[in-house]
Amino acid sequence: MLPLRQRPSFSRCAATKDPACSLRAHAPAADHPPAAPQKDRAAGHARATALALAAEIGDFGRFACAQELMAFVGLVPSEHSSGDHRRQGSITKVGNSHVRRLLIESAWHARRRPKVGYQLARRRRGQDAAVLERAWRCQQRLYQRWQRMAARGKPSQKIVVACARELAGFVWAIATDQPLRSA
Repeated sequence: MLPLRQRPSFSRCAATKDPACSLRAHAPAADHPPAAPQKDRAAGHARATALALAAEIGDFGRFACAQELMAFVGLVPSEHSSGDHRRQGSITKVGNSHVRRLLIESAWHARRRPKVGYQLARRRRGQDAAVLERAWRCQQRLYQRWQRMAARGKPSQKIVVACARELAGFVWAIATDQPLRSA
């Protein structure tokens, strides 16, 4: 395969400054990291996001559990504790800010009731049933979390960060081929 700058469509994509154009033109399915094609089956989690997550995080196997990925991204609460007194603060924001931003942008889709529209149905064609089931459960769970927190009067920014943290857990489970839990 030719290096990126030697490909004919590179200059066209670079001129438009559209990163999605560049990803579509220069990242054929065979070049994706193993988990990248599976991560774009949930609503709000398109191929560009899946590729960026796979590129930024690299080997998901280096995280022993989903909480380690959440901490790597900076989506865990800060804590000020002493003795029996435990006080949690805002998210730590340490770690990879680009991945955190991608997850938060994807989590904004959780505020709408999950459905399989035309575009999502097209992306899902020919995919493994276990991956589709996990993606559907992810959408259902994130929507339910959004609704519960909104009913308690939480601000939308706090809700979306909570959904992004949970989305990070689902991404880790898909990338590391964790068994699907029974409902």
